[in-house]
Amino acid sequence: MHFDQIAPQLKTGDIILFHGTTSVSAIIDALFHSPFSHVAMVVREGGHPGNDNLYIWQSFEPQHGVVYEPLEPFLESYVKTEAGATFTVRQLSMTPDAQAVAKLSAFIAQVKGRPFPKLLPWIADYLLGTAGIATNETTFYCSELVAQSFMDMGLLPPKPLATTYVPRSFSAANAGLTLPQGVSFGPEIPVTLDSGGAPVFAAKFTSQGRPAVDPVPPSAYPVFTSNPRHAPVMPDAWRATVLLHPFAPPPADDPHPKSPYFQMGLAAIDYVKDLFFSVRVGGCEESWWYMVTPEGTTRCRLTKARPGPPPT
Repeated sequence: MHFDQIAPQLKTGDIILFHGTTSVSAIIDALFHSPFSHVAMVVREGGHPGNDNLYIWQSFEPQHGVVYEPLEPFLESYVKTEAGATFTVRQLSMTPDAQAVAKLSAFIAQVKGRPFPKLLPWIADYLLGTAGIATNETTFYCSELVAQSFMDMGLLPPKPLATTYVPRSFSAANAGLTLPQGVSFGPEIPVTLDSGGAPVFAAKFTSQGRPAVDPVPPSAYPVFTSNPRHAPVMPDAWRATVLLHPFAPPPADDPHPKSPYFQMGLAAIDYVKDLFFSVRVGGCEESWWYMVTPEGTTRCRLTKARPGPPPT
């Protein structure tokens, strides 16, 4: 669904789940078995209609911390700075009353501007929270902030602690979210800011299609030789973007079948030592995700609307 279609329906308490493409996002995806690495809350200021009155309440790493800012400009910036990132809306089944909104406003005023935690304190807060031990909060990570906001509004109980929530906690995959009786979140709605642009034409192939002709002769291929010395030392974590330019048979209706048909693609590669090797391949027509972990390799086809995790 396009943002302009769903924006008039958004209200305070709706949530937005994000699928990021950075290395940190990939680690969160893998650790919590979820396609979502970030979560934020929608606030409709004053209950007034219009996109200009929609705000996002979130703790966003690394440059933001806890912020309250206009929603649409942030989403536009997000999809531009994280190539391939997507976002999904889940709407609350009720509109918070004036008392709940007032409590949320007080909480926003209290913690706005606090920093996003460093990695080790973040992990420590999460582990202590799962043991039922509250920490002295001077920082907030994304799902903790959203959970505490709902607690202050009276829409989540005080236990489990806010530090135990992760983005997956607010996804449809978590059926155990403890909301008041009769209150729920709706289905996950993938949302796009795309204006449409030029249509993408899918090539049609037949068994009679001609094989492509590689214009680069084998003599021009690079030659790989063994390294007689020690293997090069790679960092424990790295990320790369690779341009793919494979050949494919020409379409049956190609007016120039002697010209090879190319399907351009991009691969986002993330590697974390002893944890995973992730390759997201985005082509003109389809996308795939390969995930290599110590347990084995999985592959799944991704939709353009919202990439999902590899099957487990």
